[in-house]
Amino acid sequence: MAVTAALLSTSLPLPPEPGGQVDATNDNVSDPYSVVRPVTNDYSRPPASLELGSYTARVAERGTLRLSVTDGSTGLPADDLVVHDGALMHLLVIGLAGELWHLHPVRTAPGSYEVQLRLPAADHYAVSAEFARRGGGVQQVRSATGLTVADGPARGGGAPAPRPELAPRGPGTRTIDGVSVRLTVPSPTAGEAATLTARVGDTPTLQPWLGMVGHMIVVGPLDRADATSPTRMGQAAQDAPVWAHGHSMGGDMSGRSAPGGHSAPGGAPVHDMAGMRHGTHADGGEAEASSMSGLMPLNGDSPADETVAAYGPDASFVYTFSRPGYYRVWIQAERDSAILTIPYLLHVSPAGGAK
Repeated sequence: MAVTAALLSTSLPLPPEPGGQVDATNDNVSDPYSVVRPVTNDYSRPPASLELGSYTARVAERGTLRLSVTDGSTGLPADDLVVHDGALMHLLVIGLAGELWHLHPVRTAPGSYEVQLRLPAADHYAVSAEFARRGGGVQQVRSATGLTVADGPARGGGAPAPRPELAPRGPGTRTIDGVSVRLTVPSPTAGEAATLTARVGDTPTLQPWLGMVGHMIVVGPLDRADATSPTRMGQAAQDAPVWAHGHSMGGDMSGRSAPGGHSAPGGAPVHDMAGMRHGTHADGGEAEASSMSGLMPLNGDSPADETVAAYGPDASFVYTFSRPGYYRVWIQAERDSAILTIPYLLHVSPAGGAK
C-alpha cells in the first residue's frame, strides 16, 4: 500500500486554491481537501477603491483624516482587510517640500479608517494606501483626489522654511537627524534592475521596522523642475505615473561585508502601483550570512523584533525603473528606536541611451 500511495501521490490533484477556486473566508481553511467540487464561481477579491473624507484642519492644526475602502465590484465597504507587514493599512502622504509620512490608520467601522495628521503648510498633498484583502493579496491604491489643506491664521513668518534635509540630492552621503547615510547606486537605466544600497550609520544597529530592515518609496518619473522644486512635490507626486514600495529583507548580522564592502541582503519584494505588479527580486549578491541573516527565524532562532538592534548598517533594495526621468526616492529605517526617512533624487537614463 505504501508503494502504491507513493506512486499515485504525484498524480493527485492540488487542493482548491483559496480566493480563486473556493471562498477563502469559509472553505478550505482547516482541511484543504474538504471542499473538492467543480469550479463554478470565482471567489477572488476585486480591486478596492480608496476615498478620502473631508479634512477640516488648517495649517499646523491636528486633524483627523477619514478614509473609506470599498469593494470594486459591489460598492460595499471592504471589511476583509488583514494585517500586512504589521498593520491593516499603510498610508503614504507626500507634501509640497518632499516630506513623506508613512502612517497606519486604525479601523473605526467596516471599511472605515482614521489617522491623525498635523500638516505644516497650505498645499496639495498626494495620498496612497497599501493593504491586503483576504483572498485578494496586496493592493496599492492611490487617492484620485489627494488632500488639500487650507491656510491657517496669519503668522508673521508665513509658511515654514523647508528643512535642509529635505532638499533633493543625488546619491552620496548626507546627514539625517544626526545620522550619516550614504546611498550607493550604479547609474540606473530604464528597464534594467538597479540595486540601491543605503548605509545607515556605520554599525550593525538597525532595528526591524514593520518586520523589515528597510523600506523604499519611489515616485516618478517627474519633470526636472518639479523633482527639484521645494514647493511642488505634493502636486507632482499626485500626477506621477509610478508609485512603488520596496522592502529590504535583511542582511548579514555578523557585521562582515560582502565583496565590494557592503553586506549583501536577501530578496526584496516590490509592490508597484503603476501596473499593480507584485513580485520578488533577488540581487544575486553573495552574503556571508549567519543563521539569522534574514528576518524570519531559522534553525530554532527567535524571530526578530524591534528590540533587536543587530542589522545593517547596509539596507539594499532592488528595483527596475520602468521609464527614464527623475525620481524621488525615500528610504526608511529604524535606528535607536527612531524612524529615519532619507530622501534622494535619482536620474534614470533611457534604455540604450547616454548615461
